[in-house]
Amino acid sequence: MGYPTEVGYLEFVSELEGYNFIHEAVDKLDEQGVTKIIAVPLFISSHSGHIGEIEYVLGLRETLPGASMMSSTRQETLPGMSVISRTRTFVEGVEMERSVISREGRYFVSYTPISSGVSATGVSVMQHGGEEEELVLVDTTAEIVLTGAIDNHTLIAQILADRAAELSVNATNETVVLVAHGTYNETHFAGWVNSSESLAEKVKLILKYSKGMEIEYVRYSFVFANPMVHPDLVTRAVVENVSATSYPIVVPLMVSEGFFTSTYIPFMELAGLDYGYPESGKRTLTPHPNVPNWIEVTAAKELTYPTIPIYNDSQLLDLSIEEVGAYHGDVCICLVLGFRGTQLAIGDLWDVYEGEMPHQGDFKVIAASPTKGIRDAFRYIMNATGDDYVVDLPPGTNIKNLTQDNFRATIIRKSTGESVTIQVKEGVFPDGFFELRKKVKFGIPENATAEEKKAFKLLWTKTREKALYKPMDRVFEVSRPEKVGILAIAHGSSSESWCAPVRDAVENVSWQYPVELAFLEKVPNETVAIAVDKLDEERVTKIIAVPMFISSSSGHIAEIEYILGLRDTPPEGEEGLVQVNTTAEIVLISAMDNHSLIAQILTDRAAELCVNATNETVVIVAHGTKTNETQFASWNASSASVAEKVRLMLRHSKNISIEDVRYSFVNVNETLHPELAARTVVEDVSTTSNPIVVPLFISEGYWTNTKIPKKLLKNLSYAYPEKGERALTPHENVANWIELSAYKEFIEEFGYPTVQIYDGEELVDITIEDVGKYHGEGEIEICPCVVCAFRSTLRAFSEEELWDGVPRRGDVKITSAHPSDGHRMTFEYILNSTEDVVIQSPTDIKNVTAENFVYTFINKTTNESITLRVKEDIFPERFFELRTKKKLGTATKEEKKALKLLRGKLKEKAMYKPMDKVSDTPVQTAINNVSEGEH
Repeated sequence: MGYPTEVGYLEFVSELEGYNFIHEAVDKLDEQGVTKIIAVPLFISSHSGHIGEIEYVLGLRETLPGASMMSSTRQETLPGMSVISRTRTFVEGVEMERSVISREGRYFVSYTPISSGVSATGVSVMQHGGEEEELVLVDTTAEIVLTGAIDNHTLIAQILADRAAELSVNATNETVVLVAHGTYNETHFAGWVNSSESLAEKVKLILKYSKGMEIEYVRYSFVFANPMVHPDLVTRAVVENVSATSYPIVVPLMVSEGFFTSTYIPFMELAGLDYGYPESGKRTLTPHPNVPNWIEVTAAKELTYPTIPIYNDSQLLDLSIEEVGAYHGDVCICLVLGFRGTQLAIGDLWDVYEGEMPHQGDFKVIAASPTKGIRDAFRYIMNATGDDYVVDLPPGTNIKNLTQDNFRATIIRKSTGESVTIQVKEGVFPDGFFELRKKVKFGIPENATAEEKKAFKLLWTKTREKALYKPMDRVFEVSRPEKVGILAIAHGSSSESWCAPVRDAVENVSWQYPVELAFLEKVPNETVAIAVDKLDEERVTKIIAVPMFISSSSGHIAEIEYILGLRDTPPEGEEGLVQVNTTAEIVLISAMDNHSLIAQILTDRAAELCVNATNETVVIVAHGTKTNETQFASWNASSASVAEKVRLMLRHSKNISIEDVRYSFVNVNETLHPELAARTVVEDVSTTSNPIVVPLFISEGYWTNTKIPKKLLKNLSYAYPEKGERALTPHENVANWIELSAYKEFIEEFGYPTVQIYDGEELVDITIEDVGKYHGEGEIEICPCVVCAFRSTLRAFSEEELWDGVPRRGDVKITSAHPSDGHRMTFEYILNSTEDVVIQSPTDIKNVTAENFVYTFINKTTNESITLRVKEDIFPERFFELRTKKKLGTATKEEKKALKLLRGKLKEKAMYKPMDKVSDTPVQTAINNVSEGEH
């Protein structure tokens, strides 16, 4: 419940370690600073004789009640002492007389075996070997309130129904017999009868209408009932009576298992009778989740019900559930769920503990329920009306046919775009609730009987109570959209000139979630731990760590893995590293390696230095490693691949006939790999060609400005980039690479967006793999044309106003300027139509250009449309020229290889770059009097 909770026992725990008497439990609550204590008596009946004793111990009454109906009329006393009550009971199988004694203004409890009688003083030694136990008054300044006991609570009836259901074999010939403790005190006994009778009725209704069991009847009985006054309520008599016409299922109504449930009832009271009886562990109310549920609900009723503080313009309102109920007409289940769901959403979307309060009008609600109660709650509290209140019914449901799925809502904070989805948990609505609701409220499939109406009222009341008083986490499941942050990690430098271009690159990353930069070392105020803390403050649920390192085989990668908690031990020699502290999931993706976007940067750097390309060779200079041959092998492989890509891009994208592209390292074991040392490679190239040296480093610093040009290559002749172009930064492709790498990981986890479209009443989700399989005729073939067509459809269909929600097949027409099968088949599959896809290409299939990547999506009902055009700069240089050569059969082997590289680069951009970097701003128009042939 969010408050301190202690258990106090009335008696019998003096010699049990870890168990507290009531006054000791109150002392513990005092130590925790409570100001009010809600005492919940875990007793079957508020008419138990022990309730008065509890009231006395809690200071709620000054004296105990007078002498009660006793099993003995003996009243032996000593001067200054009187026996307040004597009752017959059993303690650990021994029949005892329990006496409450008053002595000098204090009360004591003692037990005496019946067989040995009572001493002359009426005082005996406790069965457990100690002297009599005193009823010790609590000593506290806290306010104390004592609630009712279990009595006839529906949650308890549910436990009894569960116990009976497990024993039932042939319900129509079975009768449940509840067995409670009872009392010989006739005044108290009337209360026991009333609550037991009510419980029996509830158990019958739950069994029949919630569990679907046609039980014959549910009776109640007592272990202790005056057989002279109530012979028909004594347990054995009831079971014998039931046995004459039905099979008895005996279910004890007691708090916890002990002598009564394990011995007295089955082996003494009911000896020789035939009946069903629960197995050990299921003979009492505990263990069962409804016991703590009952305690929570009972205690919650004594608390002040939370209000909702919310601004209406500049006025801070404090809305109570009674006020919202008055607006609706009553405080029904749906209104309660709407009220508490709003409380939950506000606590999630606003930092209320820091004083941040919501404003009416800053909400949008997408509700799955059509009920007036939920609608009125959201509208009154949030002022969510019009477009800000949307009902999205689950398939097959309506106001008459509700299911669990209808009790879900997504609440959006409009000012930030953050949202939370709340769903009522399974079990809040009892089994059979919705079927009875249809009968009672709408006569479906037939009118409800009087008993069915009674059962529905019981279940309705039970559900409302749960919704009102159970802790939030017992009522609602909460799901939040995954908020995925990017953590870019660079090496770092004490030089600001090294760090600044890296910061600029990260600032240019386009990502819908938070992005933070961290330096592994040398920048104390921008560490990995600080960056992760910032992402935590943004409440990200997952962190995609992007290592801004040239190679995934860099020795620093293991350090990053350890810091991020992705490995248990630090790398050798790095024991001082400290791991981050976060609950967010962290995934570390690959470094730059041989990515085409990185090769493009090197291509651009080299192209600027070319003067006489046919007599020039590019030499890429990377860092490498000389101490770890396994790591060096990866450096070697990725560098060779990058060099090959640069050669193809220079020759066939830049149209620069470079002689060759080589690669080398500044840090290499020259004994094992002398041919890959930077100076050796440049010297070798110089014998036949003019070297163009291009460093492959993240940012300019010592290596690019001093080590390479002034030391390693001292006295050699070569072309070298000017300052500002000697490293990967600054270049837009660094930010592009971070975006693409992170988005690929995002898609791997959460899946690529799907196209939604209605086919009749069915909402169809179409994946890009579905389209690719259709295009590949069984094999998934996702080419750039499929990607451009699919993403353009996603963008067009996101215009809800154009389609009045989600588009419908038969109401959409697409015109495409591209004649490819990839485009045509993508659109046909999505629309499930060939007639609604029109190709209007300005070129033939062999000579397409960027002008062919234009699509118009038309709402056939309104004649409104939206036109999308793929950005021209997304296409690599000379892509269309190489494509045409291949289509015409004139491309060389190397040109085909270059086209494959550029095609892969185009597909990756089209598939993973943000949509605003893929497509121009869409153009919306209204089309008037357009016929089929005019599109």
